[in-house]
Amino acid sequence: MSPPWAAFDALAQWNASTFHAEVVPLSRMVRLAYTATAGSYFNASELNSSVPGWRRDLGLTANPPAGMRALLFVQPHTHRAVVAFRGTDLDRTAVSGQADACADSLLFGDELPPFCGQFSNHTLDYLLRAAEFVARCAAAYPSYELLFTGHSLGAALAMMVAELRVGLLRNDGSSTSPTALPPAAVFSAPAWADALTRRTGVVPSVIAAQRRLYSLADEWDPVQASASDQGQLVGMECLWADAPPPPGCSACWESGGGAPPLSWSDSAACRLCFAHTHVFSNYVNHLVLGPRPTCAVVGASVRGSATLGAVHSSVPA
Repeated sequence: MSPPWAAFDALAQWNASTFHAEVVPLSRMVRLAYTATAGSYFNASELNSSVPGWRRDLGLTANPPAGMRALLFVQPHTHRAVVAFRGTDLDRTAVSGQADACADSLLFGDELPPFCGQFSNHTLDYLLRAAEFVARCAAAYPSYELLFTGHSLGAALAMMVAELRVGLLRNDGSSTSPTALPPAAVFSAPAWADALTRRTGVVPSVIAAQRRLYSLADEWDPVQASASDQGQLVGMECLWADAPPPPGCSACWESGGGAPPLSWSDSAACRLCFAHTHVFSNYVNHLVLGPRPTCAVVGASVRGSATLGAVHSSVPA
């Protein structure tokens, strides 16, 4: 039987069979968050699709033309539920990608692109929209255990909402046990910890997050590598070895002195590395199906030749 989410604290010790049984479905849910919602990745044939062993609640879907996207999957016989958040639409020529670019900038404290004036604050506040969507899911399935997943921007939303839910559960007295607090297992998380604090005042607990929040990534993915190097991840980091280094990655790391430079997106080598590591097809079609990653508490050096330090710095305000 699949372990309940309360046993997710053992993910780092799961054997390959259990890891694949639990994580492969999550990757497929995240893929559907891209292909079953509006935007440049939409595939009409997957509009109402689900994942084997899970039922997708089509009545609980966040799918505006522009804005935060998320899907809900439930497993009635185990009373488990998964909220999968979509990552950034990289096509800035259309409204979906433009809204995502603006929401990214707003959430992470970057300068807003010039086209952001077409969107309301309500549309661009992805964190609040994500929290509201999760509240609706929890109200619809009060006896189910929630887990959050996502990729890239969706990974950040999943981690942030998981931490916000911890506060809600503790404040209303419904849970004080760490094993009952909602976990998150995400793919390629960006720097989210200070962004959450700046936006909500919530400071993630490093101790409480261990064995509950998992950031899974290609060891050369510059998005999570940069977040880790800045000390902006909380919980456990699980890295897939990827040798030899994908195109552009060695030069990207060299330009940053052993890690992607803070402004890695300005580097042609880092952008090439990004294209070969960060795109979600690398995860769902390749890494997730292979050997399981190596996990360690965030801050530990587990990158092999891509060794990073644990230097903490704030996200620019």
